[in-house]
Amino acid sequence: MRAAETVTRDGVTKPAETVTRRQVFETPDVEAKCRVLRDHCKQLEDAVRAMRGELSGQHVAEAWSQTMLAVRALEDARMRLGKVIQYNGDGVSCYDKE
Repeated sequence: MRAAETVTRDGVTKPAETVTRRQVFETPDVEAKCRVLRDHCKQLEDAVRAMRGELSGQHVAEAWSQTMLAVRALEDARMRLGKVIQYNGDGVSCYDKE
C-alpha cells in the first residue's frame, strides 16, 4: 500500500483524500474542523492496520505490538475529537440522541 491509498474495512484499497491545513482552518466551525481531523485520523488508522501485514524481521511480534499501540492512540484521538464536538454543543453524545 502506498501512502496515498487507504484500505476500507472490507479490505478494498482506494485513493486517500489528503487532509490539508487549509481544509481544517477554512472550515466554518469547530464541529466541521473536528470532523475533518477525525476523518484524517481514521485514514491514518487504516494505513497503520494495513501495514501490519508487511512487517517482517527478527522482532516482528514487537513491531506488531507497537503498530497496535499506534492504532489505539489514533482511535483515542478520534474519540477525543468527538468529545470536543459533544461538549462544544449540547453536551449529549450522538449515541444518546434519538
